[in-house]
Amino acid sequence: MESNTLQTLIDSIKDLTGQDGLSNAKAIRALNFAVDDYTRQRILANGRFTADSANYGNISRVTTTLTSSDTKVQLPLELISIRQVEVMDNNGYYQIVQPTDIQDEPNTPLETQFTTAGMPQRYDIESNHLYPFPTTDQNRTLRITYQRAHPRFSTANLTQDTGVLMIDEEYVVLYASRYIMYGSNDPIVSNIKADLMEKKREISKTFGNLDQDRTRRVRNVVNSTFSSNQFKIR
Repeated sequence: MESNTLQTLIDSIKDLTGQDGLSNAKAIRALNFAVDDYTRQRILANGRFTADSANYGNISRVTTTLTSSDTKVQLPLELISIRQVEVMDNNGYYQIVQPTDIQDEPNTPLETQFTTAGMPQRYDIESNHLYPFPTTDQNRTLRITYQRAHPRFSTANLTQDTGVLMIDEEYVVLYASRYIMYGSNDPIVSNIKADLMEKKREISKTFGNLDQDRTRRVRNVVNSTFSSNQFKIR
């Protein structure tokens, strides 16, 4: 994936706003707000998009060990939404744990449905924690696949790759420039706002159609030794 450096985006903001004396710290603060919104727009347009600190196009994944005393698991702070939760069974295969919402079952709390510890079958999310039901009866590996926020920029590395697609850099620069120019009476502000809205529509259209030519199919992996919802640890 091609993208420019952080310094290039900062220079573009200075050119657009006419603020040659803009500090790197203020520009980067605005850019961090901009890439947060950029990530939201990409996810709204196409839920398959994720940002990863090592490879911005890859799905983020974390594993942790569940113990019998764990009633909840701390979720990554950069998590935006969960794609999938799995737990490893006694044979070394990952089993999908199904999401649920305890508020949908006020009369039958999950705590009363799963009174015996075992392999987690369902989970709920509350206050940045994942609650497995039932609690595990032994140490098990839990794997969470998720969409994450874009990594934060800092003044420590102005030559870093931004991870923003070149075709979308205009959106990020426009958003950051609008933030910097907030409250200004400069006529350019209205132009920035108009261009930003147009670019937002382009992102929605472009990335909303990414999968149009992809054949919709479910891949079945046939193996006589385990069912279709099992995955060998890799």
